[in-house]
Amino acid sequence: MSCSIKDVARRAGVSVGTVSRVINGYENIAPERIDAVREAIRVLGYRKNSVAQLLAGRRGDSRLRTGNIGLWMVEMGNEWSSNSVYVNYLTGIEEVCARRGCHVLLEHSCAADEIPRCVREGKVDGVIVKAVNEIPPVLNDLSGKIPVIGLSMLERELPIAQVSTDNQRAGEEVCRYLWERGHRRIAFVSRDNHHRMFLARLHGYEVFLRARNAFDPELVQCFSPVSDPREPEKTFPDMSGMLDTLLRLPEPPTAVIAANDWMAAGLYEAAEHRNLRIPEDISVIGFDHLANLFLRPRLTSYEIPMRGMGSAAAEWIIDLVEHGISVEEPTFRMINGTIAVHDSVKDKTT
Repeated sequence: MSCSIKDVARRAGVSVGTVSRVINGYENIAPERIDAVREAIRVLGYRKNSVAQLLAGRRGDSRLRTGNIGLWMVEMGNEWSSNSVYVNYLTGIEEVCARRGCHVLLEHSCAADEIPRCVREGKVDGVIVKAVNEIPPVLNDLSGKIPVIGLSMLERELPIAQVSTDNQRAGEEVCRYLWERGHRRIAFVSRDNHHRMFLARLHGYEVFLRARNAFDPELVQCFSPVSDPREPEKTFPDMSGMLDTLLRLPEPPTAVIAANDWMAAGLYEAAEHRNLRIPEDISVIGFDHLANLFLRPRLTSYEIPMRGMGSAAAEWIIDLVEHGISVEEPTFRMINGTIAVHDSVKDKTT
């Protein structure tokens, strides 16, 4: 049997406005009225927006919780659902939410200028936001009103909690790995010179080499993106032009750092078409550690801890919800990865 908000108000002996305020988490309400509304909701089985509203017995304040955590994937259409990057983040989040008694509501959005529907309709207690290049301006409005965690974000001006990995450090570590194996002519290639993570990795590469007076701008090949970032690429990017440019240099590189594994796979294809052997003729290394299973030789790659970041974001936002904590200034938790060593880098020191 369905009931309305008026039925709840009638049974609780309060106004419809009071019921609405309790449901939406307002706290300046007399405790006895909050208890009466909750009891009426429980007895009548009232549902708001077709989503069961759970009583806030797990917390001592007046907020009526949904038991749901939102995951807002900005700049990502539904086509990303089967992508390994997306799946790794989601797996970490879902594992924690299942263990702590929460559900995950997914929302994809190609636009970043409006509040996600799950938040707008009051269906979540908090929201995890995954954004890269287009940071939603509405996050400033949401801050302080609902727990928000930025996933794989490092925005120092944004007043929200954020879980990320240090991509500049990752770039330095990858460059150091090659340097310690005797490589001195190290190139960096990227098909997207707007992507914040890729730019941070490039910056780490440059910092490392400049400290050793070994940076050569001719070894950097970064182009503007040619595909729509809202949809995952279905084929490896064409890296042949970049590779040809590097090979034509008076002193070509002995190793190439790709901004991610997907571009590294494109380098593999370009090298094969030119009868170059990896790593005998040129070494290749990437980031993410998602392509080593289908590339031969297996790709050495900096393993970005996507699953770990998803887990950390879920733990943090549930803690914020359960303890009623609001974050009003940039707060960061860094989770760093490691280099997964396989077969694509030649040791020139032996």
